[in-house]
Amino acid sequence: MRFKIKSFGKRFFAVWICLIALTPAWANDPPDSTINPVSGVIEISDTVLQAGNYNIRHIADPDTGEPVVIQIVSTNAADDLGARLTNATDGDTFVVWWRDGATDEVWLRKRSQSTSSWEDEVRVSETGTDSRNPEIVHDRSETWVAFEADDGLGGVGITVRGVYDDPNPVILLGTTTFSGDINIRMHVESGHFWISWVDDDCDVGWSEYDSTTETWSLAAYENCDGDTEGDARSRIRTEVLGP
Repeated sequence: MRFKIKSFGKRFFAVWICLIALTPAWANDPPDSTINPVSGVIEISDTVLQAGNYNIRHIADPDTGEPVVIQIVSTNAADDLGARLTNATDGDTFVVWWRDGATDEVWLRKRSQSTSSWEDEVRVSETGTDSRNPEIVHDRSETWVAFEADDGLGGVGITVRGVYDDPNPVILLGTTTFSGDINIRMHVESGHFWISWVDDDCDVGWSEYDSTTETWSLAAYENCDGDTEGDARSRIRTEVLGP
């Protein structure tokens, strides 16, 4: 699970620790954060417990002495968990999470930088397919969400969807029967975009996006027997970017 709180200054950490202390978040759900590329505002998204129900919270901290802005962006009767966020190059904010219902679903909500308003939430996952644990990233002009989705055969599909305007079709990158933490990660670096995940105890799967053809490569696998998951992901990075 990604935890990307960065060194944004003493005031940020004071605000973050205070908020966590006042309103306990889900124990296994650390906050996510970005620095808005247009406004420079520190943005945080997390899961917060309110009257026995978990909702998604967005926090904007200007870090300039101005008030911190706290908004609840989901208020469904089911628990909303696993908040993640990213910013587009124009400063728009995208928050994604999964809803723990009869059928688990992945949902997204967008905040416009120009109007400071939130659009209605949009379901990203497919109807009737249990889906959870999303990750989100912005690459070039597209915002992408990757998440786990039951494959109907007792396994889990690693899926991705572009959601910048109207949501595009859900794309299946690979499947796994691994019962541990699949730990999907999205990587954008040096003009390359790829997704990696844990396939089993000793393999890490990955697929790279080709922006020219708008296609994903067939899933490939890097063995991590004898070293670590991190070592395998590092070798994948070298293969994608070159030595």
